[in-house]
Amino acid sequence: MFRLNKLVSSFVLFGIVVANAATFIPLSFEQQVNESYGVIKGSYISSVSKKLPTGEVVTESIFRVTEFSGIKNHEIINKNNFKILHPGGRWQGVMYHVDGSPSFEPEKEVVLLLTKTAHGFVPTNLALGKYEIYKSAGVDYLRSSVFPNHARLGKIKLDVALNSFKKYFGSNLQPVNHDKFVYKGNVQETIANTPLADGQNRTPASNDELDKEDFGDLGILAVVVIFALLGFFSAYSMRPHRKK
Repeated sequence: MFRLNKLVSSFVLFGIVVANAATFIPLSFEQQVNESYGVIKGSYISSVSKKLPTGEVVTESIFRVTEFSGIKNHEIINKNNFKILHPGGRWQGVMYHVDGSPSFEPEKEVVLLLTKTAHGFVPTNLALGKYEIYKSAGVDYLRSSVFPNHARLGKIKLDVALNSFKKYFGSNLQPVNHDKFVYKGNVQETIANTPLADGQNRTPASNDELDKEDFGDLGILAVVVIFALLGFFSAYSMRPHRKK
């Protein structure tokens, strides 16, 4: 449940009630991280409104992700096209406004705490899960977009935030090392002595391995020959012989 003081409940996103008019409760940063599935650091690119199968109108915002924690590699299929959902938007000429839903500025880098739902990722506690990045006296900080002047949420040292990520997600923010994730499955490749794209050769199998393979083939052939000979002699011995 979103930590909001609900005044008017009229919108449901993914089975969670959201208020049309609401005020946020300033939860501690560590508690927000604890309630989240993961976190991304990235810049906003664009957004589009859509209607879910449940009939709810949402905005799908696209981000270019540079770092992440808690989220699995295969869940970031394309780091330049990472999508999150938040309630409200314009659908067929009608504006669906939901208080508490976050807004974003193009190319501005943010840190987003995320919750995973059946329809995709949503900011944890909506706008409360959005943090801006700034530097002061050579030190990097995070600042809550909802409580920018709050004594604790308005000035969170990045090192403190990273410790929370490591505590609850198992790692600090780490870079995305792939542009697009391709699932290869559990495929075993046979090493062959074929040239690579850069002109180098693959490592050939050792002589011992080749000898073992050759010996295996010869062994099978020998067994076949032995059984064939045994069959021949058995058939020959059972034939009636003419008396001289």
